[in-house]
Amino acid sequence: MKVTVNSDNQYRLPPEGSVIGTVKAIVDDGMRPNPFREGELQHRAHIIWTIFTENGPVEFFDWVTVSLHKKARLTQAVRVLLGRKLSGEIELDDLIGKSARLEIGHYTVNGKTRAKAVSYSTAKNIRGLDVTDDGLPENLE
Repeated sequence: MKVTVNSDNQYRLPPEGSVIGTVKAIVDDGMRPNPFREGELQHRAHIIWTIFTENGPVEFFDWVTVSLHKKARLTQAVRVLLGRKLSGEIELDDLIGKSARLEIGHYTVNGKTRAKAVSYSTAKNIRGLDVTDDGLPENLE
C-alpha cells in the first residue's frame, strides 16, 4: 500500500454549500461510546465521499450511526443513494460508486473549521444519468 505525504500538512476542507459527492468507501468503526447516553455504546461508521472541486478532488469523512431508523442520517443517505424506499437488509458496500448531492456546512471546534453533511438529496443528471425517482417522498428531492 502506498501512502502520499501531504507536503503542506493542511486538511483540505470541502466547500460549504451544495456539492456532488461519490461514495468511495464505507468504514465500520465498531461500537463506540454514545456521546448522548453515558455508559452506552452505539455502532458507528464513516462514509468516505469524493467531492470534485475546482481545485481537484477532496475526500470528505461523514461519521454516522449505523441505524436505519427513519430519523437516522444514514437512512437519508442510503435512500438517496439507492433511489428507493428501504426494506429488508441493505448491504452498505453496494453504495460504493454511487453519487448524491450533499449540503455541506462548516462549524468551528477549538478554533478549527470542520465540515459536516447537513443533508443529502438526489444528484440529477450525473454523468448523463437521471438518478431521481418520482415515487420517492418529497423530502428526498
